[in-house]
Amino acid sequence: MPKYDLILLHAPSIFDFRGRDDVLFAFSSSSSISVSPIYEMYPLGLKAIETFLKRKGGKVTIINLADMMLKDPDLRVESFLKNLNAKMFGIDFHWLAHAQGSLAVAKLLKDHHPNIPIIFGGISASYFCDELIKYPQVDFVMRGVDTPRLIYKLLNQLDGGAYHDIPNLCWKDKGRKIFINDFSNASEYNNDVDWAYSGNDINYFMVFPGVGCEYNCTFCSGSNYSMKKYMGVENGFVNKEERIFLNEIDSITKRCSKNTTVITLHHWFEDIHLLEKVLDTFKSSNIKTVHFTLFGLLPRNHLRLMTNYHIRPFFEISIQSSSERIRKLCGNPAYSNDELESWLDYLFAQNNAAIVAVFFMIGLPEQTAGNVMKDVKYAEHLMEKYQKYDLNVYVSPMRPFLDPGSIIYDNPDKYGFKILFAGLKDYEKALLVPHWKDSFNYETRWLSRDEIVDISYEAARKMVLNKGKYGKLPRRHVRLTVEKIDDTIKLLDRIGKHNNSEMPDSLRKEILEYNNQILRSNISQQSPVDMKFYKYWYE
Repeated sequence: MPKYDLILLHAPSIFDFRGRDDVLFAFSSSSSISVSPIYEMYPLGLKAIETFLKRKGGKVTIINLADMMLKDPDLRVESFLKNLNAKMFGIDFHWLAHAQGSLAVAKLLKDHHPNIPIIFGGISASYFCDELIKYPQVDFVMRGVDTPRLIYKLLNQLDGGAYHDIPNLCWKDKGRKIFINDFSNASEYNNDVDWAYSGNDINYFMVFPGVGCEYNCTFCSGSNYSMKKYMGVENGFVNKEERIFLNEIDSITKRCSKNTTVITLHHWFEDIHLLEKVLDTFKSSNIKTVHFTLFGLLPRNHLRLMTNYHIRPFFEISIQSSSERIRKLCGNPAYSNDELESWLDYLFAQNNAAIVAVFFMIGLPEQTAGNVMKDVKYAEHLMEKYQKYDLNVYVSPMRPFLDPGSIIYDNPDKYGFKILFAGLKDYEKALLVPHWKDSFNYETRWLSRDEIVDISYEAARKMVLNKGKYGKLPRRHVRLTVEKIDDTIKLLDRIGKHNNSEMPDSLRKEILEYNNQILRSNISQQSPVDMKFYKYWYE
């Protein structure tokens, strides 16, 4: 008798990362969310599936295998997987960074449980469904976004062996013949996450107000364009009903611990009336920080409203480039640098405790190495101007991949890009190359893969030094980070001369030691001096 109806597993990006001595998990930048090169944070879609099935009386659990492997070096993964017991296994393949790890975990599961079906889902699974379903360890691929009800239907029909009536499903019959069912667009989406199914000591949550996106960042597979074209989201974005969204928000207040942080993705807060209702819900809770991922600059009346509440707003602004021309090619809104600074002036005048993170990216349309260093100079200007406030800047290359299904990926010539990989197997192999430059699936007319690597480290090094100059990082942290960048550059230079099979033993030892150090240092980057470990929902 199966213990579970469904076990959902989140794989590491590279399955055997713990002993990998021929692939460097190279330091390249810090981000605002603490995630290692193993990408151990699983997509919220898993919790939506969990919520739906448990309300239906189903037995379902989420196993974050990546997180378990990261925290327990002695975990015998194969034995652990062998002892699992379920009617069906589900593996998320949302981010393309999991192309190798997710398929490797599926293969092990199939080896030990040949009669238990395995289903994949997520953005990458949907985009590559025609290739993914051909893998022997894959029995089902569920395309699109409105998956919980379809997975529930599939579970109830598993004994039948025929699934022609389940939309969005790619499947194999008992003779391993492949069928691809019709695709059904999602015109509504009310699959909420009920945090009642999580522990009481979580202090890091993430919420979505719907599915898809209102906007069109040209490099993103979660854009309005991509979600409409590949994920079946009607009009590219569908809001949850307000009452359902607010119930989800309320469930967080019942499960949060002290000093809880909530990351609110997408842009529901552009509706000031909904923003006020959410802030009212948070008023009597332990929630102290709320992240707002901005696309455009939030109107001033929204900023004034926030001053009436005890929460500390954390605004994440991905401006991509200091060049307004390049920002436009990235799909960013058409505000100028002067308008950005005027907005920041007003924000800090209203709330001097607000936190701001400004993000720049490398590998963009029309972006040269000179443009990147201008970005670093502009970032320095922002740090100097807002030195007494909690404003920080970040720069990183677009890695590991340009998203398949994004606007640029579908129109590379228009944007000056060259796409270097053809199919899923290329991505699976790319994650195992020794030097991360060879994992890029693109280069641009202005920057080759080698040049992206070189300018990324030059920019990161200068950015870190500037952070020390303006008090955004402690001096010791600056020194250690610069040393890490310099050591990484030297190690990559030697690694680039070898492929996996001919790597010298001495170099393998260095790679393993380096990787262990990187994986051990997975700390929160929420502020320059706050080095606490946070407990996320996935822990």
